[in-house]
Amino acid sequence: MLAAGLAIWSDSVLADAPEVTPYRPTVSNPAALSAPGLLEVEGGVARTRSDGNARLFSTPYLFKYAFAENVGVLLGGDAYLNQRDADGNRLTGVGDTVAEIKLRHAFTESIAVGIESGVRVPTAKTGLGTGKSDYLVNGIFSADLGAMNFDLNLAYTRLGAVDAGEGRGEFDWAGALSGNITGPWGWAAELSGTAQRGASSSTRALVALSYQAARTLVFDFGMAHDLDRHTDEMTLFAGFAVLFERH
Repeated sequence: MLAAGLAIWSDSVLADAPEVTPYRPTVSNPAALSAPGLLEVEGGVARTRSDGNARLFSTPYLFKYAFAENVGVLLGGDAYLNQRDADGNRLTGVGDTVAEIKLRHAFTESIAVGIESGVRVPTAKTGLGTGKSDYLVNGIFSADLGAMNFDLNLAYTRLGAVDAGEGRGEFDWAGALSGNITGPWGWAAELSGTAQRGASSSTRALVALSYQAARTLVFDFGMAHDLDRHTDEMTLFAGFAVLFERH
């Protein structure tokens, strides 16, 4: 009887234990925040090939901290960028930094909305970043569809620096489906795009696999490809999300 009681208690503790809440590798974020009171960190590497010989190697990161179930902050960017244009000119350094406040509201156990609002700070050198601060807001709709999860993001960015003839407003959208394959393996598929007056719009498709190595650790890898005819951009990426628990 004692052994049975301990087994029930152990199962209950594990069921209530916090789990990692990955946002990567998709463009869209879920409405959910990370476990309250615990730091969660994401990181990875990505290599993008564009027209000609243009290349970009990046190491994105994201720090997430939730004060409560529905309120948190995000801090992210690129720890290192290595950019080479079609002529072979190279630039390296850190990228711009994005700081945001995130709010969430759940309508039911399976439907929730969120909003992220913040600023992109020009911490990158000229040629690697925007050069001026950008202000952004992102609306999120998330639904648990049983075997799959659906996340829709609609974002607006007020750009601080634009080229002649371009509008200061940039609109971004992304819709992702994700689910479990078997055991610790999962999948994600996404379409996303960007629109700006006076600039070429873009649409991108992404597919990825994930592996949950532990309750607090998930690895991912995949690829994304530009679907527009005027570009031939492809990105390969891999990364992780880890939740740091107190001991």
